[in-house]
Amino acid sequence: MDDGFMLFADDRAAELKVHCPLCKKVYIDPFISTCGHTFCLKCIKDNAGECPLDAIKFSPVVKNIAVYEQVGELLVHCCYGVILKDGHAHPVVDTNGCQAVIKISEKHEHEENCEFKPISCPNDEECPKMFRKELEQHLQMCQNVKCPHHKYGCPFKGKKEQVTEHVQNCKFEGVKDYLQSLDEIITELKKDIITKDSLITNLQGTVTELEERLSDTEKNAALTSKRLDDLEERSTSIMKAVSSTTDNFEFVMSKLTLVEHQLGTNPIEPQLLFKCQGTFVGHKGPVWSLCISNDVLFSASSDNTIKSWNLRSIYEGPRTMTGHDGIILAVCSKDNYLYSGSSDKTIKVWDTKTLSLVSSFVAHDDPICSLTTHENKLYSGSLRSIKVWDLSDDNKLLKVLPTQNHWVRALAVSGKYLYSGSYRAVKIWDLLSMEVAHVLQCNGGSVYSLALTSRYIVCGTYENMIHLWDINTLAEITSLSGHVGTVYALAELSNPGGQSRLFSASYDKTIRVWNMDLMTCAQTMSRHEGSVTCLTVNRGSIISGSVDNNIKIWRQ
Repeated sequence: MDDGFMLFADDRAAELKVHCPLCKKVYIDPFISTCGHTFCLKCIKDNAGECPLDAIKFSPVVKNIAVYEQVGELLVHCCYGVILKDGHAHPVVDTNGCQAVIKISEKHEHEENCEFKPISCPNDEECPKMFRKELEQHLQMCQNVKCPHHKYGCPFKGKKEQVTEHVQNCKFEGVKDYLQSLDEIITELKKDIITKDSLITNLQGTVTELEERLSDTEKNAALTSKRLDDLEERSTSIMKAVSSTTDNFEFVMSKLTLVEHQLGTNPIEPQLLFKCQGTFVGHKGPVWSLCISNDVLFSASSDNTIKSWNLRSIYEGPRTMTGHDGIILAVCSKDNYLYSGSSDKTIKVWDTKTLSLVSSFVAHDDPICSLTTHENKLYSGSLRSIKVWDLSDDNKLLKVLPTQNHWVRALAVSGKYLYSGSYRAVKIWDLLSMEVAHVLQCNGGSVYSLALTSRYIVCGTYENMIHLWDINTLAEITSLSGHVGTVYALAELSNPGGQSRLFSASYDKTIRVWNMDLMTCAQTMSRHEGSVTCLTVNRGSIISGSVDNNIKIWRQ
């Protein structure tokens, strides 16, 4: 997919901004790194583990599917229809070659079957190379057709008619059944040998690993006693440092807010600011989704685990739920059950009281990136697909909604409608008929997040924007800007006085607080060290998850 070896048929690559900041070429295998930026996977590996944009340590985290899909839509000429000429830096169209113009996503399949692809004769490599379209004519005249018994040692070659005549008198023809059965026996023996060799290798590896673990255990045992003695003293020191840092931060924020208020730039009183009240640490990968059930927070991560956190006792350690074989991208809950969707293409059902796995089923052909529930139904979103499952009938598949135009990264239900976010559109589905009732068009690329309030439909997009529509009339109200990067999550929080706040989480590592009456940004919260990917609310608090592996709780 390197644009140094491709001839593009249009200039949409510049318009879509799909060039890697490092190699300056169209992305090849785009990945989001731990620093929050997107690069080619090879560029990340070739840059010594340090982001060239902000000079921090980075590594690949997850494939940027949105950019990958955009690159796949670009049009290029078939490689068998372009040539390099002297004096030209880039390929030019070959009028004698293939004239096809195809999408990059279809390029490999087309070129594998292209009529202008150079191929060898299947009869003998001594035959000259030819185009695929010339093969049929060549086979009619080929002088190198082999006897069907050549694998047993017959050296005869000739035209097809000559081979047919030869077989009648071939010395191998009379014993072909015996030779074939002998060949099958030899093949089975070779398979057995390969299996046994693999088993021996695995056993040797296991023995080596056990020896290493035993050695490590002996070393660790000697250090554990000393570490336990130091633990209490270190814990006391850390708690003092955390308390001091928090006090200093709150002091600075209160002074800053007071200055802004006096200058007339911040209409929010200092006591109404949201402040970070705690951090949950435990995941070993980015946190992609959050949900709450009965004062228990569930977090889903790239480390293939779900962790549960008791919000009534933030000092109690998390409990871990394992079972998925891939990144867990979405979680939601209903009654006493938790539902999780993963890149392993399965949905798993968990008991929220015992944290045990209840059931598991393959739900889509691609990673599952969004889930929501309503009454006795579960809705799941994936690549160009939304499926409806009956929770009261052993998770039976009820319906597959008509093909979508892109990844369905956001789902929400309100009243009698299901809302789904995809490429440049929010679709509204009638829950009874499961047909599209309305389509809301929006700029800014793919829809990554949805929130439904009593007054608005709100969506966040790949290209920084937040769009709002009236939930009753579907009239477009306004667009909110300010983030730099994808708006991954949205959440509404209302206080007892009736004043509501919209929270938006972004690739730019911040959470913005929006005054829904004035449609202005009232506060920007920036305590995460990576892109903020998910939000949820609980008892007047907002909870955020991030690519920095951490979860933070914010309160006024």
